Amino acid sequence: MKGLIDMSANLAVKDFAKLIGECDNFVRINLQNGYLLVDGQVVGYAQKRDKTQFSYVIDPIRAMKYVRQLREANVEIQRLLAESEVMEDVGT
Repeated sequence: MKGLIDMSANLAVKDFAKLIGECDNFVRINLQNGYLLVDGQVVGYAQKRDKTQFSYVIDPIRAMKYVRQLREANVEIQRLLAESEVMEDVGT
């Protein structure tokens, strides 16, 4: 059917990395360590398959919440940096 969206309960590592502007390894390592959080919940996790192999699961709903919050934070950071530059120019 035309217009249907492919749906999945897992977002690929490479797609999430692209959305947040990081490399795949950044995402993998942070999933392995449980460091990618949104509102205190992990965005996804890494399941160890053997000594060196992992499977990765990224919840698309939490991932999109993470992306939205990251974008909002970056907009605010840019605004504050621009404001501080103006303040520096006024002070000189």
